[in-house]
Amino acid sequence: MKLRWKEHEIIFGTILTITEIIMMLGAVYAPQHFDHTNYEEAFRNNGFQFQLRNILFPQIGSVILIYLAYLATNLLVIPAIKKISWADF
Repeated sequence: MKLRWKEHEIIFGTILTITEIIMMLGAVYAPQHFDHTNYEEAFRNNGFQFQLRNILFPQIGSVILIYLAYLATNLLVIPAIKKISWADF
């Protein structure tokens, strides 16, 4: 039986990413844990209307960008590097 480390690693990374997004959503939508008065004040002082999506999208977007960089490295960059041989130089 051969272990498929690469597949397991990608599945584990996906689970961690989904868990992180769920934890972010849970923290924002649980009013007893999230105090958004500081955010509201900062937005209003700069002339913007405060909405939760102004906080959520950048936070979730950064997690997704890190995950996409991880996938690109594992699925595109590393296989391309493995194809290079000493004869190519």
